[in-house]
Amino acid sequence: MLPSADLTRFDWDGPAFQALRKAGFSADEYDPACQDIENEIAWAARFYVSDVAFSVPPPEFRHDLLKFKAALEALVSAFPPRDSAVAEATRLSWEGQDEASRTDITGKYPDMVPNPWELGLHVDELERIIKPFVAITAELDEEERGRGRNGNRAANHFVDTLGSIFESATGRLPRRVYSNYDADPVAGPFGEFLRAVDDVLPSGFKFGDLDHLIRAYGAKSREKTE
Repeated sequence: MLPSADLTRFDWDGPAFQALRKAGFSADEYDPACQDIENEIAWAARFYVSDVAFSVPPPEFRHDLLKFKAALEALVSAFPPRDSAVAEATRLSWEGQDEASRTDITGKYPDMVPNPWELGLHVDELERIIKPFVAITAELDEEERGRGRNGNRAANHFVDTLGSIFESATGRLPRRVYSNYDADPVAGPFGEFLRAVDDVLPSGFKFGDLDHLIRAYGAKSREKTE
């Protein structure tokens, strides 16, 4: 069973909202926006805890990702054109099946999408399903080739979400602020917000190096604007 954060501490009186109000969030306690933000933080925290619990070491993840990506790309490259002899033979063979044969085939593959009984068995329907997987695995591969690829992937994704929540709630850009006064690299409104969220997370799921996470977030934000 997964540990759960004390989600009541994400409410109006909790440290996360205190940090947001200090950063400029001006809605009152009864504004629907408060409930929306509370739900967004709680949902993101649950997802993060689950992501950490079921994560694998980065090298293993990259190996599995590249293997899956290569298999998808090989499959797409092997698709015949819709008007080819192979595609046409596949379609006609399916349409030539009697009802009992079709039921037998679909019974073995109950999760077929789209349902070939209704749409026909067209090669481009399969391609339409597979290509989004090709695109997203290519995007993940690109991310993995970048800086910090052995970092805390789950925490980075969580901080990405919290950065969006912070900016939407306060109108301020989430950024790293270094305090010369106490040599704190995680000072400033966004750092205080992350610390407040981190304080609520269960033991074993803390952020760890917040300074590194904020630096990584800032680097990704700059790349998006260039």
